[in-house]
Amino acid sequence: MSVTKSSYVIYVPITVSNDSVVQCPLGKCLGRQTSTLGSVNNAELSTLTTSRKAYSGVAGTLSITSGAGEISVNGGAWTSSNLSIAEGDYFQVRTTSSGSYDTAVAVVVAIDTYTDTFTVTTKSEEVSGFPYTFPFTFE
Repeated sequence: MSVTKSSYVIYVPITVSNDSVVQCPLGKCLGRQTSTLGSVNNAELSTLTTSRKAYSGVAGTLSITSGAGEISVNGGAWTSSNLSIAEGDYFQVRTTSSGSYDTAVAVVVAIDTYTDTFTVTTKSEEVSGFPYTFPFTFE
């Protein structure tokens, strides 16, 4: 009788806050359908916003491929230039939110052929003066 050994990777959906660290199964964070870097909603206008930490599953060059932002590896200096990254290193992205209400700003980063997007959406405009009282008189 022979015994076959198998291993399985189980993906469990989780909810994390913006400051959480996400470690993907097998370290393959980039290239998934769900953003590892996360997104921020209801951000204040024109505010510098930082993604959560994401771990790299591959070694290569980390670069910004779309959008205006900066990247950092392992808590190092922020830059808009390409950075070398090793398997197991973590990285973050930061960008300034839009100066307009209800507007998304996205930064796409890549490590070689793997990509991920960090999106920051500003809050809705506050409506003041409601409920409005209509002036009228009874005759």
